[in-house]
Amino acid sequence: MKGLLLFLAVPALAAAAPAPDLVGFEQRNGEQLPLGTRLTDARGVARPLGAYFGTRPVVLIFNYFRCPLMCSLVSSGAIDTLRALRLSAGSDYEVVTVSIDPTDTPAMAAERERQDVAHYGRTGAAVGWHTLVGAQAQVAALAAAAGFHYRFDPRSGQYAHPSGLIVVTPRGVVSRYFMGVDFPAGDMAAALRDAGANRTGNSVFSLLFVCFQGDAPQGRYSRVIWISLWAAVAATFLGVFGGIAWMVRQERLSRTGGPG
Repeated sequence: MKGLLLFLAVPALAAAAPAPDLVGFEQRNGEQLPLGTRLTDARGVARPLGAYFGTRPVVLIFNYFRCPLMCSLVSSGAIDTLRALRLSAGSDYEVVTVSIDPTDTPAMAAERERQDVAHYGRTGAAVGWHTLVGAQAQVAALAAAAGFHYRFDPRSGQYAHPSGLIVVTPRGVVSRYFMGVDFPAGDMAAALRDAGANRTGNSVFSLLFVCFQGDAPQGRYSRVIWISLWAAVAATFLGVFGGIAWMVRQERLSRTGGPG
């Protein structure tokens, strides 16, 4: 099966941590990010992640520049939401995008950053917009700390990854997760205010959005990706239909006055 595009949107229990090989978000509210992680910006300058923290909350987005579908939707959805806020990038918060693909270059980051800032369309936003690339070990450690679990499929050369973004406090502590590609402006404003005050939000019930494009699964990593995705689907349907069956049973019992 060639050129298969897999796009899953299934209900997930947000507080549950995925198994090590699963693709998805593990909500790690209160987790301190490794601010010593060295990443390279769009001008080719390597700095620790902490250089982008300290005074303002941060909207943290993981993606990669060759992503065939989801990454552009996440970026576009995030920017549309941020445009709707009275708060502004560069003065009220920072936007940090980190590529999960170690082959992405500073030149590619510069082009993506230029497009994103132009889409955002506010004067002075460029000073608060940072698109970063880095070595695999550095990015993987940061993504793991942030609870962003992804997998590379060597056959297709693509990444299976969840979609969404993370709001982080000025101290580099994970505050709140937003899942999917559409982020309510009111919730985002509240999350930025809370994070700006170094408050940590609660885990949220979410939809698990996974993007993966490639051939039929072959090899160990492809099997891991596909088994993980189908396991997530199976667990979700079991949970959903099990819950429905339980509610139907409870309703019947209430009508009959209870068991026995």
